[in-house]
Amino acid sequence: IQKDPLGKIIPAEVFLDSSISIMGDPANKGAMLILDSSSVLIPQSELDEDIRATRNTLPRLLALWCKKFCQIIPDNDITLIVITHLITDTSPQGRGRKIPDCGKKIRFAADTILKADYITRWKKSDSDPDHIGQQIHWSIDKSSMASSIKKVDSWLRYGIGMDENKEALDIALDLGLIDCSGSWYSPFGEEGDKIQGMSNFLDWVDENPEYMLGVKEKIKELI
Repeated sequence: IQKDPLGKIIPAEVFLDSSISIMGDPANKGAMLILDSSSVLIPQSELDEDIRATRNTLPRLLALWCKKFCQIIPDNDITLIVITHLITDTSPQGRGRKIPDCGKKIRFAADTILKADYITRWKKSDSDPDHIGQQIHWSIDKSSMASSIKKVDSWLRYGIGMDENKEALDIALDLGLIDCSGSWYSPFGEEGDKIQGMSNFLDWVDENPEYMLGVKEKIKELI
């Protein structure tokens, strides 16, 4: 939870109003804004009350915020990512199901909703005890580009972040842009050199960024 220079906790209203100004600024056209996360926001009314208060006004604030940014995002070509957390629905109709803590309005307005199901270690090979990152397994609850309840993976490599090259290679393999025979990969086509193992192939593409640029452009053309 962020604090102002005097050490006071900044209420949710200030954060949300600031984000509207950021998204609406013409200088930020085409930018990406990440709210990490909605769970730590505290409305002013709850800051003013004692810790026993049970009223939750945050979903209402987020709903009003949503109405504002829905008018701004398409005009200024903004990408907005809201990170939320799952909580237990304690209503009689909820029956203990897990729901996001951001309210219904944002979920209704979102183009894509991803839920992280679980995370596994990303190792160079099955025989290698060390791991180079994490493989994140997602469920697509909602998407304008794919069917719902579809499973997808993303790759988080230590020291890099989300590994765009690994994801691009997976897509290129699915589309048949890269030849693969067993554990052998042919980056230059059937007549080119072959590289054994995905980890070695990843090392090779990291050293040859111009090759990956061509692969990514071809993926965009096909999609």
